[in-house]
Amino acid sequence: MIRSPAWPWLRRFRPRPDLLWCAAGGLALFAGRLEGQKVEPVSVGRASAQVATGALLTPVGFLGLGLGAERLAEKLGWPEERAARAGYIGAYTGAWLGAASGPILVGKDGRAVAALGGSLAGMAGAVLTSRLGNWRYDEDRHGCGPLCWTLGAVTIALPSIGATIAYNASRK
Repeated sequence: MIRSPAWPWLRRFRPRPDLLWCAAGGLALFAGRLEGQKVEPVSVGRASAQVATGALLTPVGFLGLGLGAERLAEKLGWPEERAARAGYIGAYTGAWLGAASGPILVGKDGRAVAALGGSLAGMAGAVLTSRLGNWRYDEDRHGCGPLCWTLGAVTIALPSIGATIAYNASRK
């Protein structure tokens, strides 16, 4: 039986601050090394297309790879708990790769590794906005107004925004 891998695991998720700081520090060092390069500025249309493409591919990667990994684990005969864990790992890997692929597909003059790092940093920000939304609206889900929906949209878009910023900063 295939289940959506998102909600039960998200409540128990505890981000590791040491890993988030390491990722943010690595991204800052990477951006600092690129600061001296001279390239043409990115147009607003291109940056918007990169963010939109990544934001559309994020849930596709999340659901596709998450459900696919869980189904494969079940077919291999793994216990239900291990199959569910494989689904979670696949889902978040798919979201990471989906968000990073947006800038790579639209612009072909940057480094893919930069998009992956930016997507990872954006996912860290998405975890924080998700936590903020859960803290603020957990008791009254029916009272979810425009701010709650905006937090949801930002949570989906942040990995793509991070990937776009890092990818465009790495342009040749």
